[in-house]
Amino acid sequence: MAITSTSPHKYGVLPRGNIPPNTKTHPRQTSFGQLHALTDTCLLATLEFLDAVTLASLLQCSRYLYVFGHFDDLWRDLVLRKKTPVEWKTCWKDTYTKVPHTPIRMTGVYSDDLFRGWLCRSYNTDFLERARDNLPRLDARDDSSRE
Repeated sequence: MAITSTSPHKYGVLPRGNIPPNTKTHPRQTSFGQLHALTDTCLLATLEFLDAVTLASLLQCSRYLYVFGHFDDLWRDLVLRKKTPVEWKTCWKDTYTKVPHTPIRMTGVYSDDLFRGWLCRSYNTDFLERARDNLPRLDARDDSSRE
């Protein structure tokens, strides 16, 4: 039984294994400049140090930074650092800004870190219910099962 996502990534991110084989340079090199030397993990760790205004400015610089700048965990941390009551919106960025945001799907953005986080939050788990219901039930008080 295959695990499938319920919808495509809202920003169009694909795993790195989807980079076309005839691509001579990684798309990050043209979109990140010198930052392309950082791994996705290092870049996300660096972005965690930015305040909301700087992060919002940075995400306007390129399609890769746009997608990385909308990484939900970055905005979640900014919301929780405010230490004020949280009125949940559709995502952490909207919760922080209190302004609805419509994602722009980008093409040619490949990141295992961004894709994995999204996949873990969005895959269909309906099959787990069926699997749980197929397990035989034993009464723990019944000693006959130990023989």
